[in-house]
Amino acid sequence: MTQDSNLTTRPGGQNPYQGLNAQLVPLPKIISSHYQPSLYADSTHQLCHLQTEQGNKVLKRLNPNAHQQAFWRNVQALFGLDLNKHLNHQAWCSTQLAGLTDLAIPQIEWAVNPGESLQGFVLAAKLNGETGQASWMNQANIDIFARHLKGLHQISYANWGVWQQPQNPLTDWPHKLTQSLKSWMNPTDHQAWWSGIKQAEAIRIHSAVPTMLDLRWDQFLFEQQQLSALVDLDAFVLAPVELSWVILEYLLDEHQAWWFAQTYGERPDLTPVREAYRLWLFSTNLLGESDLTRWMTAPTRF
Repeated sequence: MTQDSNLTTRPGGQNPYQGLNAQLVPLPKIISSHYQPSLYADSTHQLCHLQTEQGNKVLKRLNPNAHQQAFWRNVQALFGLDLNKHLNHQAWCSTQLAGLTDLAIPQIEWAVNPGESLQGFVLAAKLNGETGQASWMNQANIDIFARHLKGLHQISYANWGVWQQPQNPLTDWPHKLTQSLKSWMNPTDHQAWWSGIKQAEAIRIHSAVPTMLDLRWDQFLFEQQQLSALVDLDAFVLAPVELSWVILEYLLDEHQAWWFAQTYGERPDLTPVREAYRLWLFSTNLLGESDLTRWMTAPTRF
């Protein structure tokens, strides 16, 4: 059951709290609400901006089918991050991230896993800013972003997996990655997959760092087109640092990559891992690319 005493009906008759798994959560009383249009058909959450008696909030209602998406199935298979069981992991991540970056991080007030026939949700204080766009990533914003990522990478762990409770020893990484690639291997691209699998088997890692697997500019907020906040904390795990750099090769153009490298400093060699990590990222449908050849031959930036 939801907490009916706190419910108000928005225009159109739908209540923002209706159907949430919120039996024991004192949700604030709503004054007004506004649902945000989803950027993608397979968005993990439906966002609703709330004006409440306790200030402005953002309510993220978990899509009941999100865990069935290729991205989340792959993340669970490799890292053990089950969205339905780890939604409340975001509150812990928020606290950790606040000490590692100069970007604003939302203060998560409630993060509740889904229950039987009830949706999971995250309620956070609303931060100022506009959703990020790739066209805003000028040199100044790339510098801010590089310092942000370097801050995340300043701490490392001797295990990888779910950030809050990493249980996988570093020696298990090549085996687990290889298993994941084999389970998603497309027989029509047999040669490419086996080449990536062979590389995965030879990878050796020495540490794991906080890693945002769904890294995209729309996960950030900008104030007057200046990068100011990170607001999506769904997919943080502990992974080899090289995985973040491989993701960056898809996000940054040639000039942005040069600016990023100058600010960040020393960077890892991606040659021994690039093919395997690109292949795993392709299996997650990270950026919606369906052409394996085009994905694997994307420009190398580092």
